[in-house]
Amino acid sequence: MDPDSHIHKEENKDPGFGEILRLLFFKKFGINLTLLLLLLLIAVVSTIYLTPVPPQVIQNITCPVCQECEQCEVIDCPKIRCPTCNCTEEVTGFMYRCEDGRIVNESDQCDEVLLEITTTHLSAENGVTIAIDDIEYDYYQGEGRINQIDYTIINKGDRAIKPKVGVKVYEEWTKAVKDSLPMRTFTTEDILPINNGIRKSEPVAIDFKGDVQTIRLTLTDTIPDPDDEIVTVYWKFIE
Repeated sequence: MDPDSHIHKEENKDPGFGEILRLLFFKKFGINLTLLLLLLLIAVVSTIYLTPVPPQVIQNITCPVCQECEQCEVIDCPKIRCPTCNCTEEVTGFMYRCEDGRIVNESDQCDEVLLEITTTHLSAENGVTIAIDDIEYDYYQGEGRINQIDYTIINKGDRAIKPKVGVKVYEEWTKAVKDSLPMRTFTTEDILPINNGIRKSEPVAIDFKGDVQTIRLTLTDTIPDPDDEIVTVYWKFIE
């Protein structure tokens, strides 16, 4: 028997676990140990990174119910009243005294007391106006009676007057009517100053006849002596 054949058979035996460990730790390989450890570290990290993470289960969360805020009452703040300082300033101006004694700022204000005349039955002379505002009368079949006469006098002349008013009612103006005395006369003790006026309603009882009637008022100033006839106005109230 060939002695080398026995050796050859022993070399062909399968290595055991111990032989593997011996070869692993004691046999020299052509790789650096540091590189080997680095490869192992990479393998471990890759395993951890690639391992799926189970999803995190979150419990159902219920949102809190918001409470309504209490509405605040609107309150008005009190107004603060600051003290008022009164200042006195000396002012130089001019005032006007009207004929009736009133003191006004402007001379035109003296005319404010004048009455307004709306009738067309008026007449003026030298700044003095007399107007027949209205008459009240009854008339039936050619006969009638005047019951009241309303008239206005305005003095814008150059002097004060003391008015007297004479009344005539006629069908036709004739010399006899002209020379006759007034049927009624209205007098007053009051003086009518410049830029003043009066309005009167005088009750009367003047009878007349005829289908055409005219009333005539004559204004006279009784301050002069003799009396001064100023102005006359007439109104044909039946025609």
